[in-house]
Amino acid sequence: MSHAVEPLSVPPLPAELRKSTLLGTKVTLPTSMGHIDISALSESDKETLCSGLFENGVVVIRNQQGLDPNVVPQLGRFFDAAAWDIHSGGEKMVTDEKNILSVNRGARVPRAQQVSVIGKGRFLGHEGIEELDLKQVSHTKFHETPLSAEEIGQGFTRPYRWHMDAPLYERLPGFVTSLHALRVPDGEIVDIPAGATTFYSGARAFQIRREEEEGFALNTLVRYAPRVYGWMLDCKATDDALTIAKVGKEKKLHELPEWSWDKMVWKNAHNGEPHLQVLGACLYELHTTDLITGELNGPSSDDDPEARLLWQCTMASSTAPVSYRQ
Repeated sequence: MSHAVEPLSVPPLPAELRKSTLLGTKVTLPTSMGHIDISALSESDKETLCSGLFENGVVVIRNQQGLDPNVVPQLGRFFDAAAWDIHSGGEKMVTDEKNILSVNRGARVPRAQQVSVIGKGRFLGHEGIEELDLKQVSHTKFHETPLSAEEIGQGFTRPYRWHMDAPLYERLPGFVTSLHALRVPDGEIVDIPAGATTFYSGARAFQIRREEEEGFALNTLVRYAPRVYGWMLDCKATDDALTIAKVGKEKKLHELPEWSWDKMVWKNAHNGEPHLQVLGACLYELHTTDLITGELNGPSSDDDPEARLLWQCTMASSTAPVSYRQ
């Protein structure tokens, strides 16, 4: 007797994982499907999957060992039809030692150049790559005042850097970042699993703003420094990893190409919900529109440390220990 094929479903993750973050849903694939295959999904399943992402921010598809790496960019294009068919970091992996994006010694998959390989350890012959010597980034190398060896020994940790996968210039950021975990650490579990990636919701960040903060967010433009990871190469982060700790170590702007302004609040392309999302480590200036005069007010100088402090204070409540970790 044949059994009915169960459709794709996206139930939210348990409340103890989501807390108040608004993030996280687990995808249950149709009964007959082992690896995610967009082309084999029904139109109803596609709509369910799409809604699951835009309503929950993070979707988790488990047991995808052996997945063709070309599926990773396919997923990105499924959620964002206008996405460019290249990695947000460019057509080739960053190898310039003067750029902080090269510190993990990652590589691109030869048959799927949109996919980067990052992690920790030495691997031979992975996906046709002769040798990988991957480096795990550590907050001790990037934070202005890192945890002591004693604190680390006691199991304490910090986010390395809050960021979003976005080119910031030349191209608009994509809607989605796709991560395929090939091996995950079995390390000691304290409050969070070792090696976890932490997410915060831009929607939640906007929702919990006070009225005056909401007005500031909706009427403020973000000015990022161009070639930001070269610009901030010698800088160190704040303890909460939200932005840069001190001003003065950045590259001079006259050495850099032109830049543009972008809004602090983005709209969810699926449901129109506002999200408060800024790449704080690359923040150079904030420009806010005066609601009375309609004029755009800029900083008082070319170097604006108050902008970083303002952003740090704005986001402190959003990145508290209720963030979703996977």
